Amino acid sequence: MRSHYPIRLLLPLLAIVPMIESGALLNAQQESQHDLYRQERAVQVVAPRGYLDPIWQRCSTPGGDDHTIVLHLGDSHVQAGFFTMPIREYFGRQFGLSGPGLIVPYRILGTNEPRHTRLQGRRGGYATDQITRRSYAGEGPTGIEMRSIVSRPQEVTLSTSDGVRFDRVIVFHGPNDRAFSLSGDWSDSPRRPFSLLTAGFCEADTLDLKRSVTSTKLVIPAGATFYGASLECLAPGVTVHTLGHNGATYQTYLKDHFTSSVSKLKPNLIIISLGTNDAMGRVNSSAVRASVRSLVNQLRKSCPEAKIVLSTPVMSYVSRRRGRTAPNPSVKLVSRAIIEEAKALGVGYIDTFEIFGGERGADRLVSEGLLRSDRIHLTTEGYKSLGNSIADALAKDYKRYLGSRAMIN
Repeated sequence: MRSHYPIRLLLPLLAIVPMIESGALLNAQQESQHDLYRQERAVQVVAPRGYLDPIWQRCSTPGGDDHTIVLHLGDSHVQAGFFTMPIREYFGRQFGLSGPGLIVPYRILGTNEPRHTRLQGRRGGYATDQITRRSYAGEGPTGIEMRSIVSRPQEVTLSTSDGVRFDRVIVFHGPNDRAFSLSGDWSDSPRRPFSLLTAGFCEADTLDLKRSVTSTKLVIPAGATFYGASLECLAPGVTVHTLGHNGATYQTYLKDHFTSSVSKLKPNLIIISLGTNDAMGRVNSSAVRASVRSLVNQLRKSCPEAKIVLSTPVMSYVSRRRGRTAPNPSVKLVSRAIIEEAKALGVGYIDTFEIFGGERGADRLVSEGLLRSDRIHLTTEGYKSLGNSIADALAKDYKRYLGSRAMIN
């Protein structure tokens, strides 16, 4: 299989500088073989035996409109969507996509949104809040709240930019809101078909279109609170939700009703990619582990059927004196804390910190154009490589699942 990772790639023998001593060439070959072995070992989901088997069984035997839901939760690395894209593409190739997934009003709050969806509307007329703000008291599953403060309905456009169509819009909104509707060709009858309601804080309405589209207009009633929507379709397959917030840490997602409201999304698999911001400043490994433990346990409580996989952060830099930067040693501490807690909790993890070179990979991330000039965020190619590492680890586990099924049969 062709590797997607620029770190620790084997050098072809023809590219090796000729060596005078034959012993040196032999040592170089042995070292390359060792690197390949380490890479193949690293690109994997480490989890209890058969941990993800229920996910693969569900993906392989879809029934009706009962989709497999994957939630990719994270920070700014996830928010822009480039990181999640290879994961979405993998599930699409292997099992088919059942819609674009979450669409959240990032743009109305003045921040960036995932590249595959677009929510457009006027910025005025709303009071907004976001989970990364200290004052956040939202009650929805997206970490963003948009409350209408005008006396008339307002429209927002929901669209996709990658050609993935949808024929169903599930709207997440506040309790006791007037009915949301679509402007155009839809069934004209909002439904609440599954047990997604928790009295007192968030409701979910399903609006069915009469045909599949790549764009529609949602009418937000006067005074209503809008948390976002899920764009889906009736065809079987996998829905992959992208949900990230700039500056988020594990502690961020412990606020208020967030973890309990995530149950509204009905996720079967939750991939958590956090840790970069946890590594900023002084790091207390015990505190990081406590935050990881709390988030995982709260998600387990609200989504008991979901499988959880944690990914570790790749190396980044911190500022030093006189404008200089240096590799951030705290990233390793946070990565180790995440792995230790994943093992203790019995959930899965993917060690992307090691896949991308660990402490020694920082300079190569820069030289190979994978880190942006701020030395924290990745370039588009960097995010694609990172997403491919997650996708390939999942693909490897699915291959293991198929092999185990073949042995049984």
